[in-house]
Amino acid sequence: MRPSIPQNGGSGVMDSQNLTVWVSAAALLLSLFATGATLVYQRGETERTVRQNLTDVMKKLVEVDSKQIDIMGTMRSPQEMAPILSELNQQRFILAGQAGFLMEQIKPSKVASVEYNQLALLYGLIGNVPQATSFYELSVRKSQKEDAVTQVAALRAFAMFKFAQNEPETARKSLEKARGILTGNLDYELYWRVNVVLSWAQCEAAYTGDMARASELFREAHELNGRIHNPWNRVPLPTALPTPGSPLSPPNAPQLPLAGPMPPPGPPQATPR
Repeated sequence: MRPSIPQNGGSGVMDSQNLTVWVSAAALLLSLFATGATLVYQRGETERTVRQNLTDVMKKLVEVDSKQIDIMGTMRSPQEMAPILSELNQQRFILAGQAGFLMEQIKPSKVASVEYNQLALLYGLIGNVPQATSFYELSVRKSQKEDAVTQVAALRAFAMFKFAQNEPETARKSLEKARGILTGNLDYELYWRVNVVLSWAQCEAAYTGDMARASELFREAHELNGRIHNPWNRVPLPTALPTPGSPLSPPNAPQLPLAGPMPPPGPPQATPR
């Protein structure tokens, strides 16, 4: 005969063991959740710190550019200017390295197209063509997630850079795309089309020597400019094209058009979140 199993006593022991297991499991899950939340918080804090450091570096780059503009207006001799400009370029070189490193530490969504563009311009000025190309391409890609004005400006800057690197076909494709983004008749849309077409005309004249194409684009820029309703929003166009082989200003960041003052108010700029 098999011995009988005490029902009440056995059940009590099993319930106690099960409760202990469930409490331990719950405590483990809570611990893991707390650890994960802490890591997410710390990662967020680190990204905010890196983002702030990147902002500070970009501000310093603007300050260097402003300092050079001030110095260029002092009418000093080339002999006096040479060491000053050399020092400013050295500062740019150091700041460019810092900005590039910081950009790699955070998500691309935290970096604006204009910042990639500014760094690309900087690398172009110091002669680092591969890095300039990489950051111009990043600027163009990022601009596609931002507003139309930023897209146009990024494509225009990239195209001017490509003209300077003797890649006219790539530049033309970029400018053709930029010209087709803001196709309306609002003043700011016409303003940016004028800047795109004018830059194209100037680059064709200076870099490729195709004066026929350049003249046609130049006439288009004047025609578009005349359609801008508010005279204060019009681009102060030059009266003549540059001669073949003459130097042009380097491609500027979106907020600094090649010709004319700041553009009239358009759609709000996207800001990193």
